[in-house]
Amino acid sequence: MTARLLARAMLATATAAFVGLTVLAFAAGYGPRLSGTAPALQGAFYHAPGGAAAAPPAEEPPREGAHQLVAAGEPPAETPTARRDTLGHVYPLPAVAAPVSGLAARPVPATGGPRPEARRTRTPGVRGVVVLDPGHGNGDPGAVHRGPTGEADLTEQEVTLSVAEHARDALEALGYDVYLTRRSAGLPPLGPLTHAFIIADLFSRVTLARAVDADVYVSIHANGSPYDFHRGTEVWYCGKSELGDANRTLAELLLQGMLHGFRSYGYAAVDRGLREDAESRTGGEWCPLVVTRESPAPSALVELLFMTNDADARVLADERARRLVGRGIARAIDQFLVDRGVAPPE
Repeated sequence: MTARLLARAMLATATAAFVGLTVLAFAAGYGPRLSGTAPALQGAFYHAPGGAAAAPPAEEPPREGAHQLVAAGEPPAETPTARRDTLGHVYPLPAVAAPVSGLAARPVPATGGPRPEARRTRTPGVRGVVVLDPGHGNGDPGAVHRGPTGEADLTEQEVTLSVAEHARDALEALGYDVYLTRRSAGLPPLGPLTHAFIIADLFSRVTLARAVDADVYVSIHANGSPYDFHRGTEVWYCGKSELGDANRTLAELLLQGMLHGFRSYGYAAVDRGLREDAESRTGGEWCPLVVTRESPAPSALVELLFMTNDADARVLADERARRLVGRGIARAIDQFLVDRGVAPPE
């Protein structure tokens, strides 16, 4: 009980810092503003380790790939007029407001890597601590599926929260302490959804993992593409860290757990395999995905299925499928922690 109260207090502090950073960003006119519509949110925003600004990877032809958000860096010296997403598509950027004098954005130091050797005393009867991160929310719906009339009838933020809740229930039944980075759609910013808001939100999620001394961190997403024939399941991980080998092992188990869950439902999901973040995005130099790069514990980001594919979306809309894949994720996490000696076998 004491550990939970301490974790809640630390999370409250992180949330206060998050709000403060967002207010500062609005005041400074930080970064180009997004329209707040789902298509504009499906690109990748880059933020280098140590807070240094970084350009997206070199131009490449359109390909299938993940759409999930990563934090943006500080505006470069020459303000870009367009950005390229991970599928190779170029989106025009609105004009960037000039910074207010004296309110220059400060780089955010990288804090990823293994946690210190000193650990809190484990709560008796608890087999481990897990943080599940339902992707998007807080004003960002993520990828969407649109019906025949063009109206959004399913959003990524609702799918990921539901799957995370099912995974939480299964893990708690196995004796784990489980924390979710959000428990609802969340509150949107008091204004346009800016790059700075996205940065603060992503870092606050990782802060929770550090606050509760998590043993594993799993971010749950659903994919999206401009091409409705793209479908299937994949897992992203950061191999460019001291936890790289553990991250890959976790990613492999999660991929098999999700595929098993979909098979149990009766759906033969396409196996799109593992994606190492640095190799896929920056030629092996660094990992742009904040939530996996900055995690203090072994981590991975799962892409359940494609929201933009009708067959995949029908599965994600079914609560039974969400429950089965959530249990698959839970079994994978349990196996990972048992194999690492963190959790005793049942």
